[in-house]
Amino acid sequence: MKKKTIKYIARPIALLVGIYILILLGVYIYVAMNKKAILQKVTSTINQKIKGTVTIDNIDITLFSSFPSFAVQLKNVSIKDSMFAQHGHTFLQAENIYAKINFFSIIKLRPQVKKLVVENAAIYFFRDSLGYTTEYLLQPKHTDSLQSQTSEKNAIDNIELKQVRFIKDDQQKNKLFDFSIKKLECKTDEEAAETLFHLDNEILVNALSFNLEKGSFITSKIFKGSFDVRFNNKNHQMHFENIPVELDAQAFTFTGKFNFTDTPTFKIDLVTNNILYGFAKTLVTQKIAKGLAVVSIDKPINVTGSIEGPLNGGEPLIQMHWATKDNALKTPLLDFEHATFTGSFTNQLNSSLPRNDENTRVELHGFSADWNGLIFTAKDIVADNLSTTTVKTAFECNASFEQLNNILGSNALQLLSGKASMALTYNGPLLSNKQNNTFVNGNINISNGEILYGPKNVLLKNCHGSIVFLNSDVYVNKLQTNLLGNDIIMQGSAKNIVNLIDTDPGKVDLSWNIYSPKLNLESLIPIFSNEDKQVKNTSAKKIKPSKIAQEIDNLLAFGNLKITAKTPLFTYQKFKAEQVDAEILLVKNKWFIQKASLQHAGGSMNVSGSLNSESKSQLALVAKVDMSNMDIQKLMYAFNDFGQDPISYKNLKGKFSGAVNVAAMLNNKMQINPSSVNGVFDFSIKNGMLENFEPLYKLQEFVFKKRDFSHVEFAELKDRLVIKDREITINRMEIRSSAISLFVEGLYSMKGNTDLSIQLPLSNLKKKKADYKPENTGVSKGGGASVFIRAKPDKKGEIKFSYDVLGRFRKNKQETKE
Repeated sequence: MKKKTIKYIARPIALLVGIYILILLGVYIYVAMNKKAILQKVTSTINQKIKGTVTIDNIDITLFSSFPSFAVQLKNVSIKDSMFAQHGHTFLQAENIYAKINFFSIIKLRPQVKKLVVENAAIYFFRDSLGYTTEYLLQPKHTDSLQSQTSEKNAIDNIELKQVRFIKDDQQKNKLFDFSIKKLECKTDEEAAETLFHLDNEILVNALSFNLEKGSFITSKIFKGSFDVRFNNKNHQMHFENIPVELDAQAFTFTGKFNFTDTPTFKIDLVTNNILYGFAKTLVTQKIAKGLAVVSIDKPINVTGSIEGPLNGGEPLIQMHWATKDNALKTPLLDFEHATFTGSFTNQLNSSLPRNDENTRVELHGFSADWNGLIFTAKDIVADNLSTTTVKTAFECNASFEQLNNILGSNALQLLSGKASMALTYNGPLLSNKQNNTFVNGNINISNGEILYGPKNVLLKNCHGSIVFLNSDVYVNKLQTNLLGNDIIMQGSAKNIVNLIDTDPGKVDLSWNIYSPKLNLESLIPIFSNEDKQVKNTSAKKIKPSKIAQEIDNLLAFGNLKITAKTPLFTYQKFKAEQVDAEILLVKNKWFIQKASLQHAGGSMNVSGSLNSESKSQLALVAKVDMSNMDIQKLMYAFNDFGQDPISYKNLKGKFSGAVNVAAMLNNKMQINPSSVNGVFDFSIKNGMLENFEPLYKLQEFVFKKRDFSHVEFAELKDRLVIKDREITINRMEIRSSAISLFVEGLYSMKGNTDLSIQLPLSNLKKKKADYKPENTGVSKGGGASVFIRAKPDKKGEIKFSYDVLGRFRKNKQETKE
């Protein structure tokens, strides 16, 4: 029974198979015998439907690749437009095109193409700069013969592309779409209202450029996915929802809508999680990627976004949003750890302006991050213009000096102890430039600080105050400190420092106001000393000094410091002054005393000059000093008799005025090298008095032995002294005193070369009255009959007086003039 059943079933099957084979064999034989005619017919038919030139090298029938159907194979198919000779782009060049025929449609004598397969092909849509396009080839020809044919549809519901290069080159709109299709299969289910496309594809995106000048999206990325797309036949809208795709194995979910109306548009929403920032940058255009490359994020982030715009040309609108926690963020300004924030990006900040890099904005919200142990918080951070990115933000941070010192690593300013609180806003470039476009506002408050100034090994104690930032300027408000035992209150400003500190610190002008109730210059000598006392910052982390630290060090090394100093009491060893006002300029370790005034010894003094480092052990002093109406006894006491021995503050009284122009070398303890002193000293002493002056006693051995030289009053004593190499040249000087009148000139030497001429007019023989008030007659007067005495050192170096009967001094002087 079973055998009979099988036999009855097998017979019709065998019959059908036989019929199938006979039909296929007949078709194959027919095609083989009439290949040339069929090829001409197929080519002619396609040429009638397509506005182009079609060529097909060969036609064949394949059985096994499409069993149980069979396929018509077209080999080496090409389609060219009428302008091919001018532009040289073949619209279609296919190695193989298979039209798979439904077997049963042949039985019905109505053959239908079940599936169309294109292999090893290139499709090139071209539009030149004048608007000519090859897209017209897709528009069917409408001829009477075609219109008379049956209207019955013969739709192809399954199309597959294998190894197909697809290019759309629009030179008029500067667009380029270039895809290498490894596989793309599209199955269609068509209904009256809607058409459903089932897509399975793997495509290498070579270029997706809406504007070639700005670059391409998702360049060299493999797009892979299997999903459904719906097309509304009435409103011509294509849409898809939550379709899963991959870009180089990164999972995305897309939702999109394409409107194919008179003004076609599209919009795609995307979601992806755990995407690396570095990979995300490769999905956007090269111009956007370059702008985003100035920062980096280490760990993956979650991203949502949308891309929308016109289909027929123009830059799409890009909106992106992301969120991350405990990430690492590196920027040109600072590198952060444990960063948490949300953010967004748009390429059209201003809707009235074009969508381009200049109209972009990146925003970060709820920012919190760790910078070398310091916690920075910012409500918002805004970065505009990816071409030349500017950043706006307001941030806060509290830190100890120890933390800041570890981070900065500055050798110039070492923060030893104390606290700092910062609240600052920043508005400026993300990358440094030479434009004056950086603005910082806010303040830094410091308390209980200790700061070591490394180059001079000077410690500032008990620092309290605030640093205020106003645009590109910085102000220091009432910074109180103790500097080497001196209580000091400082205020200062630096104009345009925010812009110049990074580009040209030598152009930064620091204005610094210093007040001290009592200032001891002797304790401050280390500041002026040129001795190298640089103390390296050993407590800082063993890392390369930060950019901020390097900028601070460069500023202090190369910046210009203008100091205004005031103190009611100023001391230096024996010297004491009141009401001191000074304006000092420091330029690269060179001090310029622009002007200084003070009260001393009952009179006033004005000083200007410079102090410059000549070597590690020497400082060069150049000074101009004007003194008025000073008590000469107090003045000489304060200055240790100006380094000379003959006249002591104990011997001389009177009111002194003078002008000194001097140059000298100082050591690191601010002590003058006497042999280096060179200068001119103009002086005047009024109401002068000499008491117990030893040289007068020695002179008494020659003349006027019975006169009292213990207390001698004299008229105004004035002259110009020239000082050089430890020798003083005394121009002819008149001395009119209550005891004696004389003229003195010559050389006073501390090297044993003293040679003085003393003219004693014989009028001195006349005894002066008790009420005699000495008055000068002038150095130009001859003095009348006189006795000349010469003062020179003996072999022991002691000054000895002798009569100059032959006038040798005067003769030598005359010969020197000649």
